[in-house]
Amino acid sequence: MDIKPYFFGLSAEDRKIFADKCGATVGHIRNVCYGDRKATTVLAAQFELHSNGEVTVEETLPAHQWHRVKDRTWPHAKGRPLSDVAAEPKLEPAKEGA
Repeated sequence: MDIKPYFFGLSAEDRKIFADKCGATVGHIRNVCYGDRKATTVLAAQFELHSNGEVTVEETLPAHQWHRVKDRTWPHAKGRPLSDVAAEPKLEPAKEGA
């Protein structure tokens, strides 16, 4: 699931709790949802962790190269995400209306 429907599907109180758990503000996550800001790899991982795997790092940052390490404590079935900073970036799909 993309962060936008997940985040705006939460109550205002739950958005604040989610943002706090992710180490961000509601306003910053709102900006990420609307594309005004990009999530960092750390924030993308926090989205995945605190959404209980509903919002994955691959959905949050699709152009980024991700790998997984088995970790039973992580909510994603394939494990904890690892960012491959040396990989060639993937091309992002063109945005509608661009």
